[in-house]
Amino acid sequence: MMAHMSRNGRPVALVSCLAVAAIGLAACGIAPSASSGDDTKRSCLTTVRGVVSGAGALHVRWLPAEFGRPRGGRSTSALPGVEYLSRSAGSDSSSMRITTSRHRAPISRADAAGRSVVRWVSVRGHRGLIASGPPDAAFIGVYFKPSPSYLISVIGYELPAAAVLKTARHASFAPPGITSLPMRPGPIVSRSAAVAAVRRSIRGRWHRAVAKLTSWTETATVLAAHTGRDPATAPDALRAAPWRPVWAVLVTRHEASGPAGILAVVDAATGKAVYSAAARTPWFAALTDRARWAASGRCQGGSSARLPFGVLTRTEETFTVGGRPAYRFHDSRNSTRLVLSTVRAVNHAEPSMYGGCVQQDCSVSELVWVTIATARAAPGRRLPCMPPSYPVGYHRKKVQETFSVSVPDNYEFGCGVVPAPIRKLKDLAPPTSPVS
Repeated sequence: MMAHMSRNGRPVALVSCLAVAAIGLAACGIAPSASSGDDTKRSCLTTVRGVVSGAGALHVRWLPAEFGRPRGGRSTSALPGVEYLSRSAGSDSSSMRITTSRHRAPISRADAAGRSVVRWVSVRGHRGLIASGPPDAAFIGVYFKPSPSYLISVIGYELPAAAVLKTARHASFAPPGITSLPMRPGPIVSRSAAVAAVRRSIRGRWHRAVAKLTSWTETATVLAAHTGRDPATAPDALRAAPWRPVWAVLVTRHEASGPAGILAVVDAATGKAVYSAAARTPWFAALTDRARWAASGRCQGGSSARLPFGVLTRTEETFTVGGRPAYRFHDSRNSTRLVLSTVRAVNHAEPSMYGGCVQQDCSVSELVWVTIATARAAPGRRLPCMPPSYPVGYHRKKVQETFSVSVPDNYEFGCGVVPAPIRKLKDLAPPTSPVS
């Protein structure tokens, strides 16, 4: 049973490059010279190049009077959405929700969410639907496709149909693009310059400063994994391009109450400090310093692969997931395997992981870490099969093995062995040593 729920050292003797056609990424291998005899100085064996889905932009230029005029009404993410609430008092006041989703099929009555009253309308020059009536007459929806691949839904609660339709006619959407992640940082300020910029930007005397070349993606993810919550809101420059190289600088000092620290982020290209916040120190050790790749000739971060900025290294991902199965049994042998794959490859192996690709463009070979965790019963014993959710009356089975497969924002639990397509996913960043 399975229940589905909803990211130059030594001379070389051989250089080989090949295209991984199935997933659309480039992989280049560099084998160290056999005569070097120094494994600690070898170059990375594999180079992985990745992409991400860029941000889409949703603009809403008109709302009913009781909502007030929206200040741009702009929301940005791969598939943005925004909700407005009426200023009138009461917990059941009117609202307007505008969302975007991937939708390649022609618009049809089936998109009207089962409403009983549906009619065709024109929205910004496109054929659309306005739907009302049961199962809930308090909601009125307008649906239209601004382009062949996307659907905009405008849902009004306790609002007249004319107001919902007018809002839809003033909503516009710029679809997301594709961004190639940088393999190299380009021109950057020195480590010492980054530390000096931080010392100038913060108050007080801080005794120690450590700087690592990384990006906001890795910094924010690792910090959130340690604190259990997202970092304070970052400035627009970081959020707009979180994969751009930055220096993450941790300054610390000892106080009567214990060690204190501040995380400061410096734009690696300009040398300007762009973010700072109080931060405890243990998480910083898990952050990979990518500047040391060039300095040491080694491939940093736990893999024999040089990863682009904006993709967590194996060390960072291990810290983030905690290195242990989500469903761990005391009387079992538990193991976790991390595989760097792509959205396209994972979707091909198990389509349920991305929910039909409605909120995710599964055609993009975006790099993603997959966590495959297993629990095996000790000899002569069995494990209870306990999916995260199950119907009333479900009787737990006793099985030899259970597994969970996780990607960002989704996971799958199963009773039995890991399905072969998942088990056979190619690891684009092979570990430098076995991971148990």
